[in-house]
Order: sequence, then C-alpha cells, then structure tokens
Amino acid sequence: MADVSFSVEGVQELFQNLDILDTKANTGMNLALREGGEAGKSIFQNATPHKSGTARDSVNISNVSTDGASSYKSIKIGYGSESYWYMWFVHEGTYSKGNPKGISPRNHIENVLPEIMSTTQGVIANSMRDSLGGYL
Repeated sequence: MADVSFSVEGVQELFQNLDILDTKANTGMNLALREGGEAGKSIFQNATPHKSGTARDSVNISNVSTDGASSYKSIKIGYGSESYWYMWFVHEGTYSKGNPKGISPRNHIENVLPEIMSTTQGVIANSMRDSLGGYL
C-alpha cells in the first residue's frame, strides 16, 4: 500500500480561506440585497400615484432576514403602516355589487413588478460579483 501524506498547515489554511470566503459572501449578500432593495424602492415610489398623499415617502425596505432552516435571505419593500391600508384600497379598488361608484382598481404596483424584479436582480447580481471579485 502506498504511503499517503498531507500537510496539516495546508488543510488549516484551506479551512481559514473557506471561512473568509463564507463571511465575505454573507456580508456581500446582505449588502447586495440592500442595494437591490434601494433600486426596487425607487421604482415602487415612482409607480405610486401622485395624488396619494404621503404614500411615496412611506415606502420602506425591511432589514435583511435569514431563514434559519434554509439560510434563504430576503428583504421586503412596501408601504409603511401609516399608508398601507389606504394604498391597498387604491391598488385593489373598492368596487362591489353594493357600491358601483367605488374606486376603480389601479394595480399600480402589479404593473411594475416585472421591472422591480429584473432591476433588483440585476443590482444584486452585480453587487455580488463585485464583492466576490477576488474569489471568482
């Protein structure tokens, strides 16, 4: 049987580099999600009807949340509590059989979702590429 040998320093260095890469990837992903959220927030605000009071100013981005079981990271973009319900009715409308003169639905966010998704994904991908540039 052939003798097999390896250097403990080499394995230790590999593990250290993997830890550094993991930390850098985690930090980079959080930053990328925030940058993508800012891009999505801008589109969200521009899609908000002009006559909606302070709704444009109340668009918020949540902190990055990480699912403990899957390590899936996400952020949320939406109206703050002060204008959420009002904007829900603006988006969905108030038509019903009992109120035929209600507000017609505008679907203002639904119409820009493809743009929000593609723009934020592009920003996230570019930011991750930049943050891991030395390791790719």
